[in-house]
Amino acid sequence: MKKKNLVLGLALCLGAMGVSTAFLSRTKPAVQTEATSVSHIYLKLDTTTWGSAEAYYTAHLWGGTSETTWPGLDLGTGSNGAELSVVLPSANKGYTHLILARWKDDEHTTEWNRVQVDLASAEQYNYFTITNWSAVESSLSTEGTDYTVSEYKVTDGTVGATVSRTETANSTVTFTPADYFVSGTVFGGWYTDSACTAAYTATTLTGDTTLYAKYTTAASAKRVYFGASGWTDVYVYTFGTSETCGTFPGTKMAATAAVTNVNFQSKGLYSYDVPFGTGGDTNIIFSNYSGTTKIAQTADLVLTDSVYYASDSAKDYAGSADLYNAANWVKTIATAVASATNASVCSISKEDATADVALYKGYSTDAQTAINGATLYTWKDINRVDTEKLDVSFAAIYAQLDKISTTSTSPAAGVVLDNNTTPVLVMVISLSVAALAAGGLWMSRRKEH
Repeated sequence: MKKKNLVLGLALCLGAMGVSTAFLSRTKPAVQTEATSVSHIYLKLDTTTWGSAEAYYTAHLWGGTSETTWPGLDLGTGSNGAELSVVLPSANKGYTHLILARWKDDEHTTEWNRVQVDLASAEQYNYFTITNWSAVESSLSTEGTDYTVSEYKVTDGTVGATVSRTETANSTVTFTPADYFVSGTVFGGWYTDSACTAAYTATTLTGDTTLYAKYTTAASAKRVYFGASGWTDVYVYTFGTSETCGTFPGTKMAATAAVTNVNFQSKGLYSYDVPFGTGGDTNIIFSNYSGTTKIAQTADLVLTDSVYYASDSAKDYAGSADLYNAANWVKTIATAVASATNASVCSISKEDATADVALYKGYSTDAQTAINGATLYTWKDINRVDTEKLDVSFAAIYAQLDKISTTSTSPAAGVVLDNNTTPVLVMVISLSVAALAAGGLWMSRRKEH
């Protein structure tokens, strides 16, 4: 899963590997000028020890007027000479002691290394450099000046009426705007002008600055199908450029997005049209939540048009055009049935049945096998003399469609057609082509498979 750390609005990728845990005490130099009023902690990583690979860093401060709760302030992640920084809360600006800690994980539960710096008086040091496994150099450093960066969204050429976000940039540090994506759009980069013609290049700022984020509404969509067994609230998230489905976990697949009462590949079936455009996202993740608690998620999958994905990592369904075709056919028929009078099976006109049969016959053997193995949980009887519902195979449904397509005229409502299942299912020919294309699913209750 892709992770982002926002540190002073700096998009810095940082990190390190570890060998030992050590402590180092440093004291105030004999000759000292007036203390610098520090508002940040800066940490410069080396390239051979703490900074040799990506890791997570915190700064624990105490003494003076207050102390941070362990493990302290989050400096972010870093490696190979990267510079980390964090703003000090006002209560911690009088610190006299500092522990810099290096962690294996962003939850800061597994510690690799730490080093302690004891200061003779408050606010004497604010710039620290890792020099080896057990040492750190500290020095007075001019704080520089903090500037405000006002950011506007420019969507399809229209500038937002108000500032959408502000960030703080220090004059001593190169400023890169933090990621800022808008659902349903493709991000086009940062610019210094509202017409989005002059691209912004990361640099140190010399004053308050206005930047413009360019967005283009996604003009097209990639339809994907997702199969999940036992999942509750299903979310879809895309990333790579724009996070067009929103920040993780993305967009919840509403009940209407699920092909209710369908069992496909031994799973429930979901579909989603992912907003997509030139330069759009490249990856997709599906996740399962119960309320606000994440239960499971897929791996980072490649976002591809016309693909069937599944929650079963043991089966590589991503990239299967055959399973996509099968899922699309199943959803079309299930939608048509659910939209028909009394939700009867195969309530489809001769014209539509002929088109559906032709699609089926044009699919590969693998796609046809997937269709035949799917089932639809639907009403037993058109008149609903009872409330019984049955799992009806799509092989039987196809046989009925084929029967309709080969009749000389469309059967009248109530005509019973053979379907090779028990009991016999009743057909009502009532659905138009337009209704087939636009019909939504009707659900009285879900069968658990």
